Amino acid sequence: MNLLKGFDYIFYRVYHSYKTKWKDDTPGAYATSLVTLLQCLIGVIIPPFLVTAIGTTKVDLDKKYIIGAFVMLFVLNYIRYFKIINYQKLAEKWNDEEKTKRVRNGIFVVLFIITIVAGAFVLATINFENNN
Repeated sequence: MNLLKGFDYIFYRVYHSYKTKWKDDTPGAYATSLVTLLQCLIGVIIPPFLVTAIGTTKVDLDKKYIIGAFVMLFVLNYIRYFKIINYQKLAEKWNDEEKTKRVRNGIFVVLFIITIVAGAFVLATINFENNN
């Protein structure tokens, strides 16, 4: 599974959950925000924390850089998931997923989200302790 397809699946599952289980009016906002947060953590925040935690080089992240990256990724994801590949196209692809595969993939999605967010917090803590 390529990386974008993985994020497409996360978008689909989050959107679907907010739309069907919780009957929310704005499932796309939650799904887009979560995908953007994960992409920002993976591509912008975790790498400098890793460099600082593993090596002797200190990498400072400017808040403007992080916010700018988040906004840029959010806009790109908005275009992708509302103009290019929308929920209906993703639903056509994954609505008929067999139940055991859906449960397994759902567990993988949750574990992926927890791992990325927890990993970012752990690395941020290590980075903070090393700087003080």
